[in-house]
Amino acid sequence: YVRTIAACDVAWGGEDWLSMPIVDEYENGDCKLIAWYFKNKADKTVTKPEVINFIKSYGVTRICFEANNGGDEYADDVAEELKKDGVECYVESKKAPTNKSKTDRILNHQAAIRGSAASKYRLVIPIREGIKGNKMFNDALNQVFKFNRSSAKNVKKSQHDDAPDSLANMFANVLGMKGNYGKA
Repeated sequence: YVRTIAACDVAWGGEDWLSMPIVDEYENGDCKLIAWYFKNKADKTVTKPEVINFIKSYGVTRICFEANNGGDEYADDVAEELKKDGVECYVESKKAPTNKSKTDRILNHQAAIRGSAASKYRLVIPIREGIKGNKMFNDALNQVFKFNRSSAKNVKKSQHDDAPDSLANMFANVLGMKGNYGKA
């Protein structure tokens, strides 16, 4: 065991989902998914206290918020509250690159998300039976499992890809993976 980390794709309501996977990182590259805060149609006054509670409850020591569209302000608020409560957690925010689509960012880290041995890091997903009653966790995994390249080509604003995007954020920004960007 090395540490507990998270990444957060902030949402502002509507059909957008706030997605925050939490993983335990291990020296061998395994990233064991231990929790997932996943909610839509909720205002930041609802999600911020819940996100902070998840960070505290699971002992997250590093988290990266996607900074686009006010995510940096959200991260600053979370960091301030954690500091007030004496919680040691490195909180940062980074903008998603504008020169690559969300689909490209997800596909760039697909080996790690799929748990492939070809990647330095591998996501380890719990057995579904073990999280049977956890609606947020299961809803997030459903988005991950339903995401595919062919449907991603026809992405519309209603495409539900927030869960795999937050995993890509974690591998890129918290774990520092460069990824495998190809050229057509």
